Amino acid sequence: MVMSITIFVGLLLMLSATLDSAVLSIDTVRSSFTTLSMLREVNVGDFLTRVEVVGIFTWTLGGFLKLSLCYWVLSLGLAEFLGLPDYRSLVFPLGIIMVSLSILLFESFAAPWSRTTL
Repeated sequence: MVMSITIFVGLLLMLSATLDSAVLSIDTVRSSFTTLSMLREVNVGDFLTRVEVVGIFTWTLGGFLKLSLCYWVLSLGLAEFLGLPDYRSLVFPLGIIMVSLSILLFESFAAPWSRTTL
């Protein structure tokens, strides 16, 4: 099950990278959000424009769901590891730790990539 999901996600990422390269050519290297740049180029007649709103909504919703799932699994796993009867007593302290660390470690969106070069 896990292997098939991994292969499916890998194929989706490969398809996205291929579409980005085909539509934007060399500009894909210069953009942080290549799929958003590709969605800006979509224009079907004068009827279907501004499709990047759907992409931003999908990206935001997916990020929220991924973060929520990781947060829940962390709370549940830590409660299990510590032998607590309920995971809910860890939700607030873990949230404070996660927010504090995110503010302390990353000063901007580009901070995690500032030390890397292409």
